[in-house]
Amino acid sequence: MLGGGRHVFVGGGIASLAGAALLLRDHGVRGTDIVILEASPQIGGSLDATPYANDLYLMRGARMFEAHYVCMLDLLGAIPSPDGSGNSLRDDLIAFNEEHRVPYAFDQLVDGRILGRHSGGLRSGQLAAFLRMMVAPEGRLDGLKISQCLPRSYFDSEHWLAASTVFAFQPWHSAAEFRRYMRRFLHFVMPPEVRTPVFSTRYNQRDSIIAPLHDWLLRSGVEIRTASRATDARFEQEGSGRRIVEILTEAGPFTLGGDDRAYLTLGSMIDGAAIGAPNEPPPAPPGTLPAWEFWEQVSRRAPGFGRPDAFRADRRRTEWQSFTITLHDGNLGAHLAGLRPAGAHPSALVALAGSPWRLSILQVEQPHFRDQAAGTEVIWGYGLRPDLPGRFCGVPMTEATGRQILDEIAGFLRLDGGERSRVFGDATVIGCRMPMITSQFLPRRRGDRPAVHPEGALNYACIGQFVELPDDTVFTVEYSVRSAWHAVASLNKGGPEPPGVVHPDRDLALIARALRYALRPAPSSGKG
Repeated sequence: MLGGGRHVFVGGGIASLAGAALLLRDHGVRGTDIVILEASPQIGGSLDATPYANDLYLMRGARMFEAHYVCMLDLLGAIPSPDGSGNSLRDDLIAFNEEHRVPYAFDQLVDGRILGRHSGGLRSGQLAAFLRMMVAPEGRLDGLKISQCLPRSYFDSEHWLAASTVFAFQPWHSAAEFRRYMRRFLHFVMPPEVRTPVFSTRYNQRDSIIAPLHDWLLRSGVEIRTASRATDARFEQEGSGRRIVEILTEAGPFTLGGDDRAYLTLGSMIDGAAIGAPNEPPPAPPGTLPAWEFWEQVSRRAPGFGRPDAFRADRRRTEWQSFTITLHDGNLGAHLAGLRPAGAHPSALVALAGSPWRLSILQVEQPHFRDQAAGTEVIWGYGLRPDLPGRFCGVPMTEATGRQILDEIAGFLRLDGGERSRVFGDATVIGCRMPMITSQFLPRRRGDRPAVHPEGALNYACIGQFVELPDDTVFTVEYSVRSAWHAVASLNKGGPEPPGVVHPDRDLALIARALRYALRPAPSSGKG
């Protein structure tokens, strides 16, 4: 391990921000010795949210949290809340969720009504195949798709609808990653009376996490360079190991001295995202993918960086589309709440059952932006199959205007003309195509993802969603923070190791309840 020196992070997502915070908190590094290089004009990666012109709003993505995100919660405990209360971001997150408990991650809208009931709905043969996948050693699932491990009928079950909606899986995604999810989030596949609540932030994740963390880092002296794209790195052999001596950027080389360390974000879920104009279809994603091109370059320069091509082979398998609705005189959130049966608890996501686009809407507390205009409501949603024609508008989601997206939602809500005007009012929709958003879910083999600290790496480590962390699950904030914690611990003396991954799948009583629940028949109707 090294001592002293500077620390440079490539990428400005939550992994890099967390790594910088951990250096400050756990290792006594001066903020002035930390530099973050981000290619885009803003930091935060996929945890973004942007006020648009004319009191409109945009979010490319959204994340749910839960109590087992131990690395993330530990980090948030070190960051002061911006409200001046003296509390931490973790304190604020816990307090908000005590006030606004959301017991369910998922519900579905059927026949214009939200079911408010949950089941697995698996038949014995489907459950048997599912259990074989769950108990198989992960190595046996190397390179396999989910569809190669489970019968075709499983993908018509409510169990699959819930898992694929909440976690964004498709049948062609990695069986190994799906297995990890089903074990890691076993407590989500539970009867409502014992299910662990979903956590959500007080505002969107940029306002609630990224902005306060960014401000705290700046106050601590950390240098954050936006619009600073890293394109390559230069390595030198030193004995049996390798050292990064330069990080090449579009603005020129960043030279590393003998005690300096580099933390490299490899790949990106939101590279190539294309945002549409208000009520217009988003444009085709650009061909350039800066984070992926950087990963490909360093993988050519030195061994141990995995195989980036395994995760960018086919954009048709990794793209979905999100949308943000700004309502100035509508009441979509209240209308959705009114569709639940009396006494039913709220859920974070509502899937529109039967949607060819696989549409889901995220229900959030308002205001969702810290400076959101009074009387304005912001709703976020997504479609997992934007390539297919909609049921009501007849065009693929990628070609749909804002009005056509509202047509599709209105059709499933069974809104007539007058109701539509009352629910949507003068709504504006901004769409976003994300061609790489589930790239980390593609089938992988051993070695496709690099270790956090590659063998022979003397002064560098890898962070983000495309490194290998045994037992944990990608597409979560927890994974990014955990990767940063391992990277910082591997290159610096002292400091705590990251807390271990929580294993609900080792609780025998929980497993027994999950099995009974998986076999519970699915509701046959949205009524009653």
